[in-house]
Amino acid sequence: MSSLSRLWSKLPTISEKMYRRLALWNLIGLGLLIVSGGAVRLTASGLGCPQWPSCGQSNFVGELSTHKEIEFGNRILSTVVSIFIALTVIAAFRLAPKRDDLKRGALAVLAGILLQIIMGGLVVKYHLWPPLVMLHFLLSELLVGVGMYLHWRIDNPLGFSNPMVGRKFIVLVRGLIISTGILMLLGTATSGAGPHGGSRGSKRLPVSFRGISEAHATFAAYLIGLIVATLFACWIGNVALPVIKRAKLLLGMALLQAAIGYSQYFLKDPASIVIFHLVGATLLLIFVLNLYFGLFSNRNPQDQDLSRY
Repeated sequence: MSSLSRLWSKLPTISEKMYRRLALWNLIGLGLLIVSGGAVRLTASGLGCPQWPSCGQSNFVGELSTHKEIEFGNRILSTVVSIFIALTVIAAFRLAPKRDDLKRGALAVLAGILLQIIMGGLVVKYHLWPPLVMLHFLLSELLVGVGMYLHWRIDNPLGFSNPMVGRKFIVLVRGLIISTGILMLLGTATSGAGPHGGSRGSKRLPVSFRGISEAHATFAAYLIGLIVATLFACWIGNVALPVIKRAKLLLGMALLQAAIGYSQYFLKDPASIVIFHLVGATLLLIFVLNLYFGLFSNRNPQDQDLSRY
């Protein structure tokens, strides 16, 4: 047996309870990366470190300045989260009992964070080109979704094979997820046309800021209407109370996010409100996925009061 194999065999086994905590910290770290990236953009620190992965021509960190500290701090956080995710992958292979589904989930999160790091380098290399910045943000949100799936899957080894509701309701909630993604795309386009480009003099999307903002607001109203329709479907379909509670939480989050968005627009896009809107977008994604995951159970269908919808 090689020394590496002996070292691997000496690693402690991990319980599902401990792994659940690791997955939760992964999810928190991924969320903090979005906030950190938003702080970089809103303080015009996107090119505080003009090179990647170094922060200067000859120094890894570079000379101290506010913009450099903010940008390099974001990179340090990315590195810490990446290391933690790598440890979570190792833990997935040391689980007792063995769970192949968790191995695949952990590897997907690791692949996503590595792709995100590469994307960050491209954003710097191409001087905050708006389409790349938009993709960078959307990939961050997608990664949060994958991280949330990994955390949910620990207690749901059956995955999506055991629904508590009817097929029509599942399709309706999938429509909510797709609509949330479209809303985020419009939101990133609004940011790409707005005043916060991540650096002074950075290029902006060649579209009307007012026009794209109104399109974003209109689609937000559509999403809220769709959530209300989902709640109505809950009531007429005799859906379980926990699902109704999750739908109500989603509606509340959507209304709060809309209020923040309108405040941001009428107050001329101040950075102090934009950061709350950014956090709200992430929470909106978490809430809609929380609703979707709540439609499935690890228990036997015969032991549940299934929806008639």
